[in-house]
Amino acid sequence: MAAQAEDLLPVEYFHVVFTLPAGISRIAHWNKQAVYGLLFRASAYTFRPSAAMV
Repeated sequence: MAAQAEDLLPVEYFHVVFTLPAGISRIAHWNKQAVYGLLFRASAYTFRPSAAMV
């Protein structure tokens, strides 16, 4: 990790990636608005406590 830390830029933000299981991914292909709406609400709910500490 120390070797990789040397390659990081000195910025104060985080990049988070969510992956979906294949079954949900197939549903998202046909109903993007519903699935992505749920994903954004769930991620906001998850990160709200962390964001409040910053």
